[in-house]
Amino acid sequence: AVKRAGYEASLQSAKAEVAPNAAAERSEESAHRAVATFRTRGMICPSCPPRICRALKRVPGVLAVSVRLVLDEVVATYDARLVGPRQLVHALGSLGYDASIEVDGEGEDMTTEERARKLRRVREVRNYATQSQIAFALALPIFVVMMLILPYGHRDAVALFQSNVLDLRQRYLSVEALGAFLLATPVQFVLGKRFYVGAFKSLRYGTANMDVLVALGTSAAYLYSLYVIYVLSWNRPCCRKFRSCASGGDVGGYDEHEGHARLLSGSHSSGGSGDVDCVSGHHYFETSSVLIAFVLFGKYLEARAKGRTSEALQALLSLQPKMATVTHHSEGVDYEEVVDIASLARGDIVKIRPGEAVPADA
Repeated sequence: AVKRAGYEASLQSAKAEVAPNAAAERSEESAHRAVATFRTRGMICPSCPPRICRALKRVPGVLAVSVRLVLDEVVATYDARLVGPRQLVHALGSLGYDASIEVDGEGEDMTTEERARKLRRVREVRNYATQSQIAFALALPIFVVMMLILPYGHRDAVALFQSNVLDLRQRYLSVEALGAFLLATPVQFVLGKRFYVGAFKSLRYGTANMDVLVALGTSAAYLYSLYVIYVLSWNRPCCRKFRSCASGGDVGGYDEHEGHARLLSGSHSSGGSGDVDCVSGHHYFETSSVLIAFVLFGKYLEARAKGRTSEALQALLSLQPKMATVTHHSEGVDYEEVVDIASLARGDIVKIRPGEAVPADA
């Protein structure tokens, strides 16, 4: 463990009468102080690091917490007498993050861990790519029908998508509404399940992250669409494009204008044309499904970029030398010692030969 009692002792040097006791207490605390690095999965936005820091600092025995968002790492300094790494992993898991303890080592173990880390990263990128492709495959038909065919399509195509699929005089459900519901539901609750899980875990701790925003916005659009379909099922909206009750023709099984007028509003309009007040409504299944598809696609791009950045940082860190040459002066004699860079302390004189890399900051 890295002992930092020397730094703290200098701050207490003005109080000579308590310095021995304070130094002894600090030495005992330093002996039980430990630092652990955790590899996490699930940090999705800049609101995650402050949330992790607040939650871990509430754990008894945790002294300091730092989060490296790009590297997906959490570094915790804790008192080993009060808490251990397993409790910290459990605390991270309760927040919705998959965490594992990073063990320092060399050789084959470190290589195996690095390979496993790269495999997890590649698997995450592939999962997001697959989910975004499926989401777009389900959302694009809804978008094309609602945004292109119904407003600008041929009258026969519009009549087909707005025809009644229910063989009932008093109930109405259009082909496009049923198709949109069937396509949007798996996008909302299967591909979008991760947003609900993340939102629940975030709200449970009194915070709100991006999962809460996505779940709230898409759920509002989806639930309102269900409400619109239910209301329109009792009030058939006949007066849409290329269709009118005043035409007197057969519109999905309604041959008599009087009966349809009673079904919709129970009265005729004051005009002589015989039009009635038709119920209008628009569902937003395309909004919820397209939004989830774009968010998943953004997750894919973010995971791919984060993986490349992490690999670049790891390659940069690998350039740091593992050993350093320290020069000592004792009793008029100068000698050199090769030590691990982790054992360097403030005040050490490091000798850097030509062509060698600088092992530590000044």
